[in-house]
Amino acid sequence: MFKKGKQYDFLKQVKWMGILLAAVMLTNLGVCLYAISAISDETSKYADSVVLSYVREVQQMLDNIDNTIATEILYDTKLDTIQDGKDIIEVIQANLTVKNLLASWAHQYALPVNHMIYFPGTETTITGSREEKEYAEWRRIEKELISMLVEKKGSSEDSEVGEWNVVNLQGKNYILKYYYYKGRYIGSWIEIDKLIDTMVAEGLGKECLFVVSSASGKAYNSQERLEEKGLSIPASIGEKLVVRDFLSPDMIVNEPVKGTTFSLNAVILGYSQVAGALSVQIALTLIVVMIAAACLVFMLYIRRTLIKPIQDFSNNIRKFREDNTYTVETHYQIAELANASEILADLVKQINGLKIDIYERTLEQQKVKMDFLTLQIEPHFYLNCLNIIYHMTEIKKYKEVQNLSQCVSDYLRYIFKTGNNMVLLGEELEHTKKYLEIQKIRYRDGFEAVIEVEEEVLGVKVPPLLLQTFVENALKHTIDWEEEITISLRGRKMSRGKEDYIQIEVEDSGEGFEEEILRKLQHGIDISEGEKRIGIMNAVQRLHLQYGDRAKVCFYNRPEGGAGVRIQIPIKERKEGGE
Repeated sequence: MFKKGKQYDFLKQVKWMGILLAAVMLTNLGVCLYAISAISDETSKYADSVVLSYVREVQQMLDNIDNTIATEILYDTKLDTIQDGKDIIEVIQANLTVKNLLASWAHQYALPVNHMIYFPGTETTITGSREEKEYAEWRRIEKELISMLVEKKGSSEDSEVGEWNVVNLQGKNYILKYYYYKGRYIGSWIEIDKLIDTMVAEGLGKECLFVVSSASGKAYNSQERLEEKGLSIPASIGEKLVVRDFLSPDMIVNEPVKGTTFSLNAVILGYSQVAGALSVQIALTLIVVMIAAACLVFMLYIRRTLIKPIQDFSNNIRKFREDNTYTVETHYQIAELANASEILADLVKQINGLKIDIYERTLEQQKVKMDFLTLQIEPHFYLNCLNIIYHMTEIKKYKEVQNLSQCVSDYLRYIFKTGNNMVLLGEELEHTKKYLEIQKIRYRDGFEAVIEVEEEVLGVKVPPLLLQTFVENALKHTIDWEEEITISLRGRKMSRGKEDYIQIEVEDSGEGFEEEILRKLQHGIDISEGEKRIGIMNAVQRLHLQYGDRAKVCFYNRPEGGAGVRIQIPIKERKEGGE
């Protein structure tokens, strides 16, 4: 027998359903109006946050450029060498070094930045442009830019433009700032169109323009598009503005950039077109009323055959969220839910395994990072350098003191700049040469360094302090006051299958690795003891974390005597999530 269920008055239910649907229609109309207003407010807030984030990014980049010029470029002694022009070889070498530095500094920013140095006395100009398009653009604006800088300078005193300004060169607008120091011009500029191309209006719709404007409202880009829409940028006078009208289809969000004479604007075209959804929403409400009655017929059936199993499935997931050790149930009458539960159970197992792998990998990365930081700080090395400088001063070897002080200064500057994961091989090689110069002064004729590195691999990125680690290890374990030893460093480009890589070899003429140490190194066994011998293992671990199995390190003893290490590094770095 069937159990008798509770009885309902169908007509009464229909009456209440009609009242409910009428209330739904009125509520829907109010909600539509409210939604239009709310969406407008949220759109302006979101647009303001997007513009503010780009403004902060631009401000940070401009501050970094100012800092680079103030700390790296203004006082670089190589500029004095170029300006004096006495030794043509030194001038050429200094010119190439400064050009590479300018290019390196320009490419470290996410946005398109260019640097130049102009020496009026010798009519020499240095720019960091490397690529063909960058150099062609520089040649196009060079004369007008230099002429404008000289005209704006107007006096012989050292000076700096207080703010970043917008200038027009050969029909294009640029953001420019320059210094005049010791008779030379140092300038940095960014093409506005390229700057705008880096900005993406995610979440603001397809019809969104980013516009750079002056305090008076003059637009420096997208002028034709603004004229087509009959829009004009409001005068901001250094303050944030949000211009919108409930009846207007467009919105303008203005955010000034501090330390400059311009502002960044987000012009959202047709943001309030959502108002057109009102009529659609009302029509949908009528349709809902028509199908609501039919839905009532299926409600009990759906509740028994669908809603109840879904609730059980939801409770199953909720229990798992509250207790990770909870075993996910996989038995359901609905086949889809049963399959989903089985997939969920498998995912739970995989997630638990991934948690363990991620935890272990995080610990390994933290240890490698701490070891790397430890390697960067060597108080004994610095104290020895200071003692050498002190004794040289006592015997009045002032020229040697100047040379050693400069080497130590360059050495420390590089150490404190190696916060990045990767550096150019050329920069790492220059740093290693500075290290060898310092050790040459310390040990006098105790060793000879032979360096042969192909020029085409100097632009490849490698982990910082990689070369110094192996060179320092070779020097530390082979130096002999009675006999001069030789340390050689070679680097070249090679191919293995379809992949190009650089091969670096560091060898010495000492006694070679101890047999037990060499065996451990060749089999990847950790040879560190406390804080000893962590340099080699740290370098190997950093290569593995950066490149995986694509990087190779081989340790060996030379037949003629001495130790050696061969490092093979892929030219292309590993992508996130795999090789």
